[in-house]
Amino acid sequence: MTAGQLSWRMSKPSFVVGVVMLVLASTAWAGQAFECGGARVTITVVSKPSGPMEERARTTIAVTRDGAVRELSYVGGIDFVGGHCVKAADGRPLVVFQAYCGGSGCQDLDNWGIVDPRSLQVLLAPHDGNRKEAQRILGGAPVAPRKMLSVEREGEASGKRRPGAP
Repeated sequence: MTAGQLSWRMSKPSFVVGVVMLVLASTAWAGQAFECGGARVTITVVSKPSGPMEERARTTIAVTRDGAVRELSYVGGIDFVGGHCVKAADGRPLVVFQAYCGGSGCQDLDNWGIVDPRSLQVLLAPHDGNRKEAQRILGGAPVAPRKMLSVEREGEASGKRRPGAP
C-alpha cells in the first residue's frame, strides 16, 4: 500500500499525523532495507551531532523474523557497508553484507558478514581475511552488494536530519 492509497483511508486529522509520521520515519535513519528468506533486513547509519565521525556514527545490521531480532552494531572502523540476499550453493537464502574501511590498507575484498535469516544465527562476522571462509559458507565466491553506503556521508546526513540521534 502506498502513502497515497493510505491517505484515502484516513480522516483529515489522522491524515496530517500520518503524513508527518511518514516524513519522520523516512528521515530518522540512513541506510538500506530488504527482505531475505522471510526476514526483514535493515542496515542503518545513525550519528550523534558532535565528535569525530569515527566515534559518532553507529552502523547497525538488523535481521528481524517473527518478532525476534539479531542485531550487529559497529562504532568506528567502518567506512563502507552494504548487504543483499544471496542464495547459497545449497539453495538456502543468506543475508550477506560487507563492512570495511576505506584506506589503502583496508581489506575491501574481505570483511564479509553472513546471517541465516531463518535461524538468525550469525554464520560469519566481518573481519580482515575472511573471504575464503565466506566462500566456504556460500559455496562460491561472495559477490559485493550493488549498493555500498558511505558511513561518513550517511552518518552526516542522519545527524543533520535528526539532531541528537543516538
